[in-house]
Amino acid sequence: MDAEEFALYSCGSRSIEYHRAQIRTAFGFREFSRGDEDKLAGWLAEEICPVELREDRLRQAALVRCRAEGTEPPGRLDRLIGSARSTFEQRFCLRTVERLSAASGAALEARGAEDDFAGRGLLAESQADPGQVGLKTVLAEIDKLTAVRRLSTTVAAPPSTVPRLDSEE
Repeated sequence: MDAEEFALYSCGSRSIEYHRAQIRTAFGFREFSRGDEDKLAGWLAEEICPVELREDRLRQAALVRCRAEGTEPPGRLDRLIGSARSTFEQRFCLRTVERLSAASGAALEARGAEDDFAGRGLLAESQADPGQVGLKTVLAEIDKLTAVRRLSTTVAAPPSTVPRLDSEE
């Protein structure tokens, strides 16, 4: 088919559904269903999200999986990837919190209850720009580092459970 002819094809007509069905049949694919969506999102959350963070690689893995399963890729793939990533993050956080010792959990709770940093959390405050250099700024930075050191000595981090793929950056 010529490019000019293809440009004239009406993607809004009823015939597009018929033609898409013919193309799927010719190439041995089937339409993506709700069950496929749940299955793909679960697979991404369990198998791919723990080892891959980049959006383009998650998309590539999903497309390869669709091809292997013989399904047409979903139209809302970005949304599905976002859902899988969110599911993975929630499960990861729950597993991490469950693995903390009682003493570590209590130390984190106590740290969260402290209001040393004007209502901002320790992480947010430690990442904030210190501002102009001066004695007051240096003392404030020392206080932040002391708080981080105190927290790191009371909280035993659970061992990592997340394998990583080699990244191409």
